[in-house]
Amino acid sequence: MAAPCRFFAAGNCVKGPSCPFSHAIPSGATGAPSFVPMGRGRGQGPPPAQQHHPRDVAAGLGGLSLNPAAPGFRPDQRSLSSPYSTPHLQASSAPFVPGAQAASARTPHHSFAAVHGRLRGAASYFAGEELTQELLARTEDIERIPEPSEASVPDVDDYHSLLPLDFPAQPSSQVFPYACHVYKAFHTKSGAAVTLRRVANERITDKMAMTCVDQWRKISHPNIISVREVFTTRHFKDSSVVFVSDFYPCAESLASSFLQGNPITEPLLWSFVIQLTAALRAIHAAGLACRVLDPSKVLVQGTNRILLGGVSVLDVMQYNAPQVPAVSALQQMDLEALGRLVVGLACGAPFSQTQLQQSLFFVHKNYSEDVSNLVRYLLAPLLASGPKNLSDLMPIIGARFYTEAETRLRHIDTLESDLRKELHNGRLFRLVYKLMLVGESAGQGATGDHYLLTLFRDYVFHVTNEADQSVSDLAHTVQCLNKLECASPEKVMLVSSDEKNVIIVSYADLHRCLELAYSQLAHRPE
Repeated sequence: MAAPCRFFAAGNCVKGPSCPFSHAIPSGATGAPSFVPMGRGRGQGPPPAQQHHPRDVAAGLGGLSLNPAAPGFRPDQRSLSSPYSTPHLQASSAPFVPGAQAASARTPHHSFAAVHGRLRGAASYFAGEELTQELLARTEDIERIPEPSEASVPDVDDYHSLLPLDFPAQPSSQVFPYACHVYKAFHTKSGAAVTLRRVANERITDKMAMTCVDQWRKISHPNIISVREVFTTRHFKDSSVVFVSDFYPCAESLASSFLQGNPITEPLLWSFVIQLTAALRAIHAAGLACRVLDPSKVLVQGTNRILLGGVSVLDVMQYNAPQVPAVSALQQMDLEALGRLVVGLACGAPFSQTQLQQSLFFVHKNYSEDVSNLVRYLLAPLLASGPKNLSDLMPIIGARFYTEAETRLRHIDTLESDLRKELHNGRLFRLVYKLMLVGESAGQGATGDHYLLTLFRDYVFHVTNEADQSVSDLAHTVQCLNKLECASPEKVMLVSSDEKNVIIVSYADLHRCLELAYSQLAHRPE
C-alpha cells in the first residue's frame, strides 16, 4: 500500500489522481496525517481515544471529500495563505476549503515564499559559511578574557578584565618616545570592549592638553580608530596616562601582515592608498596631524579595511612642547610617512632610508608608472611651488577611486544578502523555545491544549518519508512556524502516533493555545 500523501491533507497536492502516494484515509482513523509523526517518546502519550465519524470530519473540511475521485475535489487548488500577519487574514468560523483563499484578492508577495519555500535549500536560510566563521572569530576575540594562569592586570577606573595585546609584553618605542602598553578591556557600565593604551611613568603637565582630546573625539571616519577619553591613573603603581579607543577584533597591523617579505598586488596597494589618503584628508581638514603613520600603528581588518590607531597620543603628551613643529609642518611629515609606508608595502619589507634607491627601482620595475609617480611625489622635499597637498594625488589615483567604491558596494550587497537570510531566525527561535518548553512541561499524559501542541510539534519536527525514516524539511518547518506566529486561519490535520485520534485545527487556535500555555508557565513561581 502506498504511503499517505503529506501534501494532500494540507490541501497542497497538485498531482491529483496521478500522485504516487495515497490520498485515502488510513484504517482506524478518520483522516490521513499530512506528515507522519515519529514514535512518541517521553510525555507524548495520547489521551483516551476519541471517536470521530467521517461525516464530522467532512463537515470540518467544509463538505470537501477526502476521496480524489469524489465530486468537488480539485487538485489544482492550493492554499496561499500568508505566513505573516496581515489585516485581511483573521480567524473565521467559515468552513475551510483548501485553495479557497487563492481565489480571493491578490496574495501578498511574502506568501509565495512560504508556499514555494520547499524548493529552497538550507543555505538560503543562513548566512554564508565564510561570513559566519569570520563573525564567530570576532566574537571570540571580543569575549576573550585573561586566563587564570596569566599575570593579573588590575582593573582601571571603569574598565575591567584587562588583557594585554602587545605580546610579548614590552614597551613600544618605535613611534612613541614613551613606554606604552596596549590592553583590551570592558567598560563596567556599557559592557563594550575597548582598547586601553597606557603611557607608563608619564603625566600630563598641562591641563589644556585635554582640548586636543576634544578635537580628536569630533573626528568620525571609518578608517580612523576613534578616541573616547583620556585619563590619568595610579592603578599600575605609577603615574600613567591611559587613552581609551574603540576595539576592533581580529585586526592586525600592517607590519605583521604585509611586511614579511612578500610584496602585495597593485590593486591591493591602491586600495590601501585610497583608504589612507581618505583618513589623512579627514585629519588635516580638522586642523590636526596624524603623526603616527607607521606600519605598527596601521591596522587591517576583514576585507582589507585600514584603521589608523594611536592618534592623539603625541598631541596630548607633547602639548605646547617647544620642540614640536607647527601643524602645517606636521601635515607635510604625514605625507612623507605615507610615501615610506607605500614603498614598504610595495617591497614587502619595512622602509629603509639606506636602501631607498634600490626600493624605488623595485617599485618602478614591478608596478605601474602611477605608483612610481605617487612615491616620488610623496618622498620629494618641499616643492618650490608650495607645500604638498593630498588633493594633488587625485589625478594620480584617477579612476581607481571608482574601483574601490565598487568593491565596497559589492561587499555591502553580500552582507545585506546574508543579513536577509538571518532576519527572521531570532523570531523563529523564540517561537520554537515556547513550543518546546510547553511540550516538555506537559509531562506524561498531556491533555487539552498541551496535547494539541504536542501533536503540532510532532507535525512540524517529526517528518518521515514513505519508509518511515526521519527526513529534514527545513522549508516545511519554517512555513509552519510562520503560520503559527501570525495566527493564520488555515487549518491543519494533526494525527496521533497510533492514528486513532485526528484533530483538524486552525493555526489561529494553535496560536491561542500556545500563548495561553506559555503565559501560565511564565507566571509560575520558581
